[in-house]
Amino acid sequence: MVVRSTPKTKHVRAKLTTVQKAARCEKFTNLTNALTTAQGDYQEEACAIAQEHGRSLKWTHKQLHVGKGIFNKHRTNPWNAFVRQEMIKYNEGRGVGDHLKLPMFIAENRAQLTSSYFHLTEADKNRLQSNVETLRQSRIKVTRANPKALQKDVNATFNAMQTSWTAIQARTGVEAIYLVVRGNVEQYHEPKLSYTPTVASFIKDQCLAWSQSVSHLNSSLGLLEILIIPQQSLNGFH
Repeated sequence: MVVRSTPKTKHVRAKLTTVQKAARCEKFTNLTNALTTAQGDYQEEACAIAQEHGRSLKWTHKQLHVGKGIFNKHRTNPWNAFVRQEMIKYNEGRGVGDHLKLPMFIAENRAQLTSSYFHLTEADKNRLQSNVETLRQSRIKVTRANPKALQKDVNATFNAMQTSWTAIQARTGVEAIYLVVRGNVEQYHEPKLSYTPTVASFIKDQCLAWSQSVSHLNSSLGLLEILIIPQQSLNGFH
């Protein structure tokens, strides 16, 4: 067995003159400053949008990074465009409840779809892609909030509040109660109530002594709300 060794080649860069080094340093300095300025402007603009429209900064950043934002969508796949066209033709004339969804449509017509796709020319594939791109451009794009995402955010925030209050109670000995309700009918999250054991005992004793109707002043909204606590609900405090 013959062992052959390849000599290592040392790569040497061309030596730069003092003027060339200064020019290169200035070039990268200008590039760094330009990127830093752009990042600062982007952050300020995102903060302004979030504050003006009442959105979180994280949500605003996400909206700026999708669609026609920083990251562009990939070009349409010819196969996906073809299947979409065939599914639309198949569902024409059918009732709303009789439309086939994409997975079921492909499963029932896989052989026919594959055979028809192999007979397409490059011109046909380009035309399908062009039709989808035209449809994308013609759609009216409206940014919407996701109610389910907001619900998850509320649940996570409420759990963090409970953990925080447990730590505060252990550290300071204070007792607390707080109620969380949704702001409008378009939100999905349910009312949440959290209280420490001593507060629960206090409310139960006071409500039994006073009445089943408790006046609750909502200081954040400046409204006086009447909270009715049924007798059977009081038995749940312990």
